[in-house]
Amino acid sequence: MNNPDRKANLALDALVFLLALALLTFITRLWPILLLVILGIFAAALRLLFLSAKQTPKEAPQPQPAQPVWEAEPEPDLESMIYFQVCDRITLLVRRRFPNANWIWELPDAKQRILNGDTVGILLNQAGGYRRGEVRLNLFRVDDIDFPEPKSVQSEEPEPEQPESQEEQPVPESPAPENYELLAFEWVEAHILELNTRCNEAIGNKRTTILLTPEELPQAESWPAICAELAKQEISNTACTPEGIWISLEGGAAA
Repeated sequence: MNNPDRKANLALDALVFLLALALLTFITRLWPILLLVILGIFAAALRLLFLSAKQTPKEAPQPQPAQPVWEAEPEPDLESMIYFQVCDRITLLVRRRFPNANWIWELPDAKQRILNGDTVGILLNQAGGYRRGEVRLNLFRVDDIDFPEPKSVQSEEPEPEQPESQEEQPVPESPAPENYELLAFEWVEAHILELNTRCNEAIGNKRTTILLTPEELPQAESWPAICAELAKQEISNTACTPEGIWISLEGGAAA
């Protein structure tokens, strides 16, 4: 029990005692003592009233309702928005000219080139063969796509000179050889991880070569293009043979 409660109880006990004493003096007609007892009753009552008022608990302040915190919405990635808008525009222009064609980026860092304002290229298939397109950009917007005609590979062997006396015969035009660069690029991109694993396993087994068989390769005409694409992936020791493509591992595993 704390000190204020103890004082209040003492004041209450004194008041009860004085009331009993006042009743006794009134019965016995002790008027001077009764007068003093009445004054004591007033004093005890005032003391008890003071202590009761002092012990009245104060109302605790009501907690203020928490204000809602509005979280700022994250700002969209401006670079990604520009990149996807360029991709959608390229798809629209390609479908207008070649409805059945599919396209991929010529180089893997196309997004950074777009943000730098550099020229980017695309490769198409199912567009009457494999084609290459150059995207014309103007302030991150695609104006148009140029599709240069593929250059035919001319033979380096000199043509035999015809005698002057003979009349020139018209030379029949040979069809342009099919471009396998896109096919080679797609095949290497799909198998480069597997090739790296095979090369590392072969080196671990102390083998110096591995063979890519015709069953796992596309048509044989595309093998030189595949070798050239493998050279871009730092697998340069390759050779095309009737058995397939041989990869030499004397220089170490692929990166």
